[in-house]
Amino acid sequence: MRAMAESLCCDASYITVLADRLEARGLVNRAPDPDDRRVKRLVLTKRGRKVREELLTAIHETTPALAGLDGRAACGPGSAPSEPRAGAGRVALTRKRRPITADGLTTKGN
Repeated sequence: MRAMAESLCCDASYITVLADRLEARGLVNRAPDPDDRRVKRLVLTKRGRKVREELLTAIHETTPALAGLDGRAACGPGSAPSEPRAGAGRVALTRKRRPITADGLTTKGN
């Protein structure tokens, strides 16, 4: 976890707090490093892998607010340039957003 803290430029104690929370939610388990018994690795649980996939899907979805963008920069309230920037295209709406539940997970089928 020290390596994770270094890569995120934060204190190792903060990573410990995050790991504790993820473990309490059943998203990760701590496992010993096979090469160094002093080191613990965070391993995703089955539920953790599912949540990871849902988060990656949500991150790559286009929100309705962004779907209508056409590449033109706004010049002020109610105005825009008459010509779009060179190479600018429409952002496509890829998927319908799913509601987020109280525990931070998305609901199925919505």
